[in-house]
Amino acid sequence: MKQKYKSTRDHAIAEHRKMWRWIADETTKRQEPVTKEDYFVAIGLEVIPFCRCFLCDYCGVICENCPLVWDSNISDFKCFDKDRKGDGKGLYEKWFKCTPDEWEQAAELARQIAELPEREEYRDNIPENLQNSSR
Repeated sequence: MKQKYKSTRDHAIAEHRKMWRWIADETTKRQEPVTKEDYFVAIGLEVIPFCRCFLCDYCGVICENCPLVWDSNISDFKCFDKDRKGDGKGLYEKWFKCTPDEWEQAAELARQIAELPEREEYRDNIPENLQNSSR
């Protein structure tokens, strides 16, 4: 049975930032988009977070509990969509759709994803369903 990746809020945020900074830097260095899978291989991570996302793993894919602020006006899958479900204008979706020729845009989007601000409204008031893994 595969071990589940488990994290605290602060650790999930730190790992998210580390991964996306690496993706931005490597994309710039290679002059082609790199993937989250490339990152996991590069650091030798054997236990992959759910959805290949440290934040989704931490919050159980309940977007309203994501500890970072995504520039989105919808409640679910904020990383994929921005103004309406299925619009594909979320930061992650825009990054994911970058072609090899769009490596500079991919690097810039990865940097934006890395530096998303923290949601202060529950910094010290963790949602009940996350309290056992909050710190």
